[in-house]
Formats: sequence, structure tokens, C-alpha cells
Amino acid sequence: MSLMQATVTTVADYPGLLCAFDFSQTDTQTLEAVSTNGAISGTVTFPQGVTIGGDGVNLDGTQSAQFAGDSGDTPLTVLFIVTPTTADTFELYHNSYASRDTILSVEAGNPRFYYKSAYNNSENTINHTAAISLDKVNLIGFHTKNRESNGQYSLELGLAGETVNRESAVFGRGPYHSYSSATLFRSAFAGIANGMLVFDRQLTEAELDEILYSLNIYGQISLPTNLNPDRFQSGAVLTAGRTIEGNFELPAGGSTLSHFSTSQKGTPLEFVAFDTDEDGSVYKTSPLDPSTASELDFQAILGGSGGGDSGQSSKVSGVVQIDGTPAKRTVRAFGYDPTAHGLDGATVNLSKSLGHSTSDPETGEYTIDLLSGYDKRIFVVAFDDYGDDFTPDMTVAVGDRIHPTTPNGHVWECTGAGTLPSEEPTWVVDTETTQLYGTASMIAKPFYRPMVHGPVLPEIYTPEVPGAGPQPLYIVGAGFDHSAVLKPDGTVAVWGGNYWGQVSDYPAGLSNVVAIACGGYFTAALKDDGSIVVWGGTSSAEASPPANGPYVQIAGNAYNGAAIREDGTVDVWGRDGLTVPATVNSVGAKFIEGWGDFFLAVLNDGSVVRIGPGPTIPADLPPVAFAGAGRNHGYVIFEDGTVQGFGDNGSGQINTPAGFGDCRQIAGGRYHTIALTQGGALEHWGSVSSGVGQLPAGSDFIAMSSGKDICLAVRQDGTVETWGTGDPVPSGVTAKVS
Repeated sequence: MSLMQATVTTVADYPGLLCAFDFSQTDTQTLEAVSTNGAISGTVTFPQGVTIGGDGVNLDGTQSAQFAGDSGDTPLTVLFIVTPTTADTFELYHNSYASRDTILSVEAGNPRFYYKSAYNNSENTINHTAAISLDKVNLIGFHTKNRESNGQYSLELGLAGETVNRESAVFGRGPYHSYSSATLFRSAFAGIANGMLVFDRQLTEAELDEILYSLNIYGQISLPTNLNPDRFQSGAVLTAGRTIEGNFELPAGGSTLSHFSTSQKGTPLEFVAFDTDEDGSVYKTSPLDPSTASELDFQAILGGSGGGDSGQSSKVSGVVQIDGTPAKRTVRAFGYDPTAHGLDGATVNLSKSLGHSTSDPETGEYTIDLLSGYDKRIFVVAFDDYGDDFTPDMTVAVGDRIHPTTPNGHVWECTGAGTLPSEEPTWVVDTETTQLYGTASMIAKPFYRPMVHGPVLPEIYTPEVPGAGPQPLYIVGAGFDHSAVLKPDGTVAVWGGNYWGQVSDYPAGLSNVVAIACGGYFTAALKDDGSIVVWGGTSSAEASPPANGPYVQIAGNAYNGAAIREDGTVDVWGRDGLTVPATVNSVGAKFIEGWGDFFLAVLNDGSVVRIGPGPTIPADLPPVAFAGAGRNHGYVIFEDGTVQGFGDNGSGQINTPAGFGDCRQIAGGRYHTIALTQGGALEHWGSVSSGVGQLPAGSDFIAMSSGKDICLAVRQDGTVETWGTGDPVPSGVTAKVS
């Protein structure tokens, strides 16, 4: 359902509604106004090339739309319903008529209304104190009151499910308006434009709240729970698509769980809670509609603790076969011996989940790294993907699986995106030929029941801890829109965007490279003599690395580079003139990673220091082995392979999936995070836009990197995989893996 449909219906009976534009309800570039009283004739015209979908118009920051209409001198309230993906400066509305200028914009994340009149040479501005919310539905608008000696102006900002805020000002003589040639989304707006509403009067805050609620968004969820109120609980909220929508905390002594949800009302959500007790208990609710639920009923699903030396790790390996044929399946290890833990005053014996992996589709082989040195008996369960229940008119994407209401040993996998019919079809059991169900193409796949192996004892081993020198981590890099790979012969393959010479200015004769890094628009190479070579960049400072080596490691962020010497001291260079904190060079760094405007340096004592402006690092962290950075978020990897994120979370980019804890490398993009497990598999969370969530399959990866919306990974044989918005890997390019 379109976000605007419900809004148009809700406000249709309001007095003063002149027109409503639902940007998701057009299959042409020009959208006619929905007028309730005929007082205004309006159209919105989008340029060719914009993406128009079910939720609205997807704008990338370069397009403008024209609003054609005429309300004479009627005072207007103009409301935009938008979901921004950037907090940078952009204009939503710009109208120039005769000698008057009216602009509604967002300046560094805050709405701003500007009016200029040549009649008295006055310029007037209202700056809103409340900030927009990224990746959430916002209502941004302004109201003008005309034909009076003093004109009253209001700037309004609302977030679905939250309180509407209003700022007002008196500008002296009220202007006259004609809105016959206004420009919408004039500059740099990136996000979803859901719609526009135009009234001939100012709305009350209650009316604005009602419009926000009509967007079909849950908003703030507050429900009592049956969790133990004596213990601190934290957890995550999963959507119907099994992605993490956000995190929550329930402090000791609390009995009501609160969470702001951007999901549509009626969409089932699932809440997963993690206890802080020594048994590590995990609880979850069944999928439910929070708008109709009276309580969140959590049931225990996992619990227990393991033994073993904390300085050791353990693993279990095996082969998954179905009827003697190797198969790809999700495999998870559980403790064989149940562990007692408390639930609501009762003692419950459950097995502890110890880790997971995916078996190789060609050989069926898998390895699960248990990490904690677990030395008790375990069993391994291989799962098949049962998919989702059939739902009338359900939209499915390629790869989605649906199971029939009456089980018949098969599920149906989507091979062509579309919408399922309104009534459950007769499912055709044909594993060779796709069938059309509604507008979606589906093919039957055998469903295999869970298979259990064990009990067996894990293999105990001492993991290798990478040193400060170049690792496979540094054989691949991604910038804003270009990619680079260290080749087996010590040269560098670089391709993609070339606005600043980051590709074409490759230094003649460059060789003997041992590590690479990409900045936003530059590429850097570390040679075997410890010197650094840079090409590209938006300024001479970016292309001028220091010569105070030898260096053993390099990294890049948007416009700066960083390098570590053999003694652990750090140099930075680039456009922003960043300063290295004294602590870094006094303690010494063993690892550095960058993105956005900052670097994260992991010091020899296990602490983490930020270089440059960026997200706040949590205090009192346990010893850290590695770190990863995104546009405005960061991650640390602890010595046991668990991770912790911090910073911006507008797209869930720091919502680490439940149970994830065997991390080898982690990297952030613009609004997403990817991770490499000790077992060589890739994980993703956060935004899935631009294809960044479409991970390549396999568990043989040794290195990866992420740019804005570009992702790269290298397999053990040197094969380079790319996904997201990056250009394809040039033919014949492989990475140096020795």
C-alpha cells in the first residue's frame, strides 16, 4: 500500500484541502492533483529517468520536479511527506514569482523556511530546532498567512508516530503568492518522496498528528512483557522479511518494552530478547501485530554456558549430504548437554546455540567456529529454508520461498519478482520448469526436514592472531565509486569511477606493492620498501603521502590517508588536515581503518582511538583486535570474535544479527555493514538499497571491503566478487592471496 493513499483518504474531508499528490500512484511523469473542491488545478511533473515505485518517487539528489498550479493570493499550507536518506543541505520547494522568493529547505539536517520580498527589500528566515529523521517518514511543511499588515509564518516538522513540532515567526508585510511555477526537490534531495498536500489554512497539531498516523506506520510501540523484571534485557526487533529493524533495552525494574517502528501497521514483527545472566539465555515472541497485541509474550529458545580455556577456540567440521549427494544447508551447532537457567521463577533445561555456518553447495563441507573453547559434546543440525506462509496478494522478490498451506514436501522459490494471487493457487510440483502464480514466476524445490548429527566432541585449537603487518585484509579496497585489487604480480588493478583520476592516473611502472587502500576519490599503494604511492584525489594534499617510513600498513577515508610505521606510530595526510592524538603514538597502533571523515586506530593495549570527527566510541570496551568504519558508524571486533557497533543507526547498520560472534573482519558502507566470519562466510545488515545486501555465496572468502554502495570480496583462490553499485571486475583480474 502506498504511504499516501491512506493520507489522501484521511484528509479528504478536512476543510481547506486544495489538492493532494500521491507520488506512488503514477505510471507517467506527470501527476494530476486530487482536488476536493476544484479550487486549484495542479500538476507535478517529474523529469524523465526518475524511479517511481510503490512507496513513492526515489530521487538520487540530481532531479527536480515542477509544481504547476494557481491559488491566487490564498494563504497556503504546503506539506511534504518524505523519507530522506541524507542529512545534507537540500531544497524541497523553491518558488520565484515576480519579486518574491519562497524556499523550504533542510540545512545540515534542520528544516528552514526563507522568504525574500523586493517590495521592502526584506529577507526573513525560520530555522527549525528539530532535526529530520533519516530513513523514516517525515512531514515537512510551511504555512503562510497573507493580506495582513503582519504576515504569520509557520514551519512544521513531524515524524510518523511522534510529536509534531512547529516554529513560527512574524515577517511584517504579508506577501502575495502565486504557485504557478514552483520547483520541487530543487537540489540534492536523496530519498523517497511520498507525496505533497496543499491546504488553504493552517492545520492544528491534532490534525497533523492524525495525518502522520494515517501513513500506516506503527510509530512508537509500548507494550508490557512477561520478561523477568529483576534482570536487564536487551534485544532486537525483526521484520516479516527477517531483517533487523532496530534494538531495544528493558532495564532491570522495567516491565514495558518501548521501540519506535517504521514498519507498516499490520506487518508482523518478532521481538528477540537477550538476558545478561551467565547462562546467556535468549527469548523471543511469536510474530505479532503490535497495534493489536496486549502484551509481548516471550518464550525461552536458547540458554546455557560452555567450558573451555578462554584463550582457546574450538570448531566442528563435517559434510552435509542428502541421499548421498552434497548439499548446501544452514548448519548450527548446539550443546548436547542441556543447561539449566531461570525463566519467570522456574528452572528450564535447554541447549545452548554455539555457532552456525553454511555448507558448500559443491562438496557439502562446512566448518563452524565455536570460538569460546567449548569442550563439551555438541550436535549439529542442518536446516532447509522453509520460507514464508502463503499470503494473498503477497509481493515476492527473486529468491524468496513460499510454502503451501498443506505441506507436500516442496516449497516454491521465486525466479521472477511479482505479486502472488489473491487466493492460494494449485501448486504445480515441477522442479524443472517455472510456473506463473499471479505475476510472479516460481519453481518447486524439494524441502528437506532438519538432519541431526552427533553427539561429537569439538576440536580444540589456539587461533592465530594477525600481527600489525600487511594481511589479506589489504589486498582489496573500495572507494566511493571505484575499486582496487592487489594482483599476484605486485601491481594493482583499479576500475570504476574516474572523476579525479583515481583510475586513469595509475603511476607508470608501479610494482612491488604489498597492500592497497582506497579513499573516496583516491587510490593508495604500499610498496615492499615501506613507501607509499597515491594517485587521484580532490586536492593535492590527498595525493601527497608522507615520506617518513618505512610504513607497514595504510588506510583511507573519504579525503584522507593514514599509515602505521613499524614502531606503531601513525601519520595522516589529506584534505582535512587531521591531527593524530598523542595517545596513539605514545602507545602505538597495530591496526587502522577509515571511512567517512575519520579513522579508528586500534592500539597495542587493545584500546581504540578515533582520529578526526566521527561517531563516539563507547567507553570501557574490552580489549579490541580489529575495527571497521562506515560513513558515520563504527565497529570493533573483540579478541573472542564478538563485535560491537556504535554511531549512526538510521538504517540498522549497527544492529548486529542475533547470535553473530565469529567475526574476522568488518567494514561499513554508506548505510550498511558487511562482515567476514572466521569460517570465511559473508554477513550483511543495515540498508539493502543498491544491491548491497545481495551477498555472494560460499565460505571461502579471506578479505573484503566496502565503499559507499560498492562491496568487494576475495576468495581463497584469488577470485574477486563484487556486488552493489560497483562496475564488474575486469576480465582476468585475480587477487594476490599468498
